[in-house]
Amino acid sequence: MADLAQDYAAALRLHVDRPVDVVGVSTGGSVALQLTADHADVVRRLAIVSSAYRLGLRGREAQAAAAAWARAGRPRRGSAALMALLGSSPVSRRVLFALGWATGPMFLGDDPDMLATLDAEDTFDLRDRLTEITVPTLVVAGARDPFYSEGLFRETAALPGTRRSAQTSRWSEDGNGKVPVSRDSGSACTGQKTPASVGRRSLDGST
Repeated sequence: MADLAQDYAAALRLHVDRPVDVVGVSTGGSVALQLTADHADVVRRLAIVSSAYRLGLRGREAQAAAAAWARAGRPRRGSAALMALLGSSPVSRRVLFALGWATGPMFLGDDPDMLATLDAEDTFDLRDRLTEITVPTLVVAGARDPFYSEGLFRETAALPGTRRSAQTSRWSEDGNGKVPVSRDSGSACTGQKTPASVGRRSLDGST
């Protein structure tokens, strides 16, 4: 992961003459966190979506299994297993399994870079360096994300030594069905049944 971050930092220093806003999604969030910890001079603000300082146990096991399937010459099986994990119901899991099976050769085919990235993310853990990330940071995540956990998102958003604010979301029933209800919180948190919620922290406490 540090090698990937180094490549991005070198490109930014070459092509941009000032710090930039960085957004990382899923695996990209891992790279973005590493980039900000290792090369703070190129990052002005950071946003990570569906990502944390490390994968959850379920996510690690799924990615390791997918990589093993790919190395065994069965990329369809590995891709299908990863995609199915994203489903929120039996029907969606079957649909995503089929999609993963169909796209397996493109996603997990003969691509050593993809396998190296999966291996790197499985061992990625930036918890001990989170305090080094001092730029304003936004964490957006859903509590039901199968690759992480609500606890990991909370820990990533609530870095020690920083002032932070957050808004969490929950669902309640009214006469028209389920509607989102927001409440203020003193620490970053993810929602319960909403697709995503936001944890924010900033050095000046601004929102």
